[in-house]
Amino acid sequence: MHLIEVSDSKQTESSIFSRVDLATLIEWARLAFLTLAFTFISVSKILEKNFYNPKLWVPLYFLFSLSLLAHFVFLLYFQRTEYRKILFTVTAAIDAILIAGCLALYGQAHSILLLAFLFNIAFVGSYLGLYGAMSLALLSAALFNSVITLDFDFLSANWSQLVTLYNGSFFASAVVAGLFQVELTRVTETIETQKEDIKSLQDINQLIVENVGSGLIVTDMKNKITKANKAATKILADISLAGKNLIDVLPGAQKELNDLDHREGAVARFEFGHLNYEGSKMVLEMIATPLMRRPYGFQGHIILLQNLTEVKNFEETIRQQEKMAAIGSMAAGIAHEIRNPLASISGSIQLIAASLKPESEDDRKLTNIIVKEIDRLNRLIAEFLEFVRPPMKVDDPVKLNDLMGEVLQIISANPQVPKGLKIETQFNAKNLVSGHYDKLKQGFLNIVINATHAVEKKTDGTIKIVTYDDYDSVVVKIHDNGVGMSRDTVSRIFVPFFTTKSKGTGLGLAITHKIFEAHEAHVRVESELNIGTTFIIEFKRRRDG
Repeated sequence: MHLIEVSDSKQTESSIFSRVDLATLIEWARLAFLTLAFTFISVSKILEKNFYNPKLWVPLYFLFSLSLLAHFVFLLYFQRTEYRKILFTVTAAIDAILIAGCLALYGQAHSILLLAFLFNIAFVGSYLGLYGAMSLALLSAALFNSVITLDFDFLSANWSQLVTLYNGSFFASAVVAGLFQVELTRVTETIETQKEDIKSLQDINQLIVENVGSGLIVTDMKNKITKANKAATKILADISLAGKNLIDVLPGAQKELNDLDHREGAVARFEFGHLNYEGSKMVLEMIATPLMRRPYGFQGHIILLQNLTEVKNFEETIRQQEKMAAIGSMAAGIAHEIRNPLASISGSIQLIAASLKPESEDDRKLTNIIVKEIDRLNRLIAEFLEFVRPPMKVDDPVKLNDLMGEVLQIISANPQVPKGLKIETQFNAKNLVSGHYDKLKQGFLNIVINATHAVEKKTDGTIKIVTYDDYDSVVVKIHDNGVGMSRDTVSRIFVPFFTTKSKGTGLGLAITHKIFEAHEAHVRVESELNIGTTFIIEFKRRRDG
């Protein structure tokens, strides 16, 4: 609120500075007029034969020099002294004396001198107001009347009327100048008030633009960014957006911007993918409208930018949880219904196998196969039950760097890991997380094993594991340059029984996701065919760790 308040002291200060500028302007005008009048008189006197009589020009030049000195002192010290009005009044009085002196020396025939009285009063009244103008008019009338009393024609009727007219003109000029000063002051104060209002509106507008949550970008007709607020620079992680081409910064928005009609009121709203400075995928929403300016027409674009990445990830998480809940309920029911018949079948087969004669070897092999398959089904059901069983809540402090180190030790000891596999690590996380150490190790082990399978046909197979702190989170990224997955496959990898492996059960990643879900971790998967896959698991930082 303080941005839109205007205090009296601030208005007074603005008014003073405006008056200072007005006084300086008036002072230069007075100086120019006096110089012009003195030059005119001097030139006219040069043409007279007795111009070189010192009795005429020495007093004149003395008065003029004194006036110039007063004016220059005023211009030099006006803005640095608090006695502005006094200094201005002194220069006005000296000018009046100079005009009267010229009038006494050269006579009343020079009407420019009488006009000089009027201009002097008008100039002073424009700054000092009615009171100052009337005071100078009184002084000017007194000087003028004193000078003309020296003239022998003073008693003539015609001249007396002229004197009365001149005296009346002095006071009339003072009244007009005083009224002009009042109106000028009112206009000046109105302008200053409007300036303050405009400045307040600009401050409020800037405050809104800089603090709005959405990114705001303004471009010119060639898509060059002319303005970007803090939110836009934060979303795009670029503090130097101004001057760049929007298409270079956001290439995914090119088609929609090109298709946007350049007419007033046109709006385009669309979503598109974007790679940030770390190479991670983002989902951005853009609302674009043409910037129209009359009478020039289209001048560029006004763009609102919103980062929907977290929203989309959250929606995907909710959908995944809903899938898991439905499948889990179904799996629990199926597992219990199948397990009991399997137990009966297994027992019956074993009794049959025990009663077989020694010579029926083929029958014995068949019964062994049946028993093995029954055992495999039992293991599968056990995994089912593990999947649907409510997670055990454990809040032990876990250092993910150490945990990932143990996972890599297990992987390196596995003979099925492809030879020549390169594993890169960057363990930068310092914060701890809360959870079940063994369960988390099982989840990460499943992901890393899948990564080794993805790169087994690569001659330059690489797995990169990175841990780092991100504000209140601890993030683990597991990236491989393997075969990658399609968008449809990525959307189904955590669904039970879904697998792309010939001998897979489709429960490994489903159980892994459930483990991470139980630890309130967010899991994201980014993958492209023949490029690779990245698992991003984000945990909440342990508060007392």
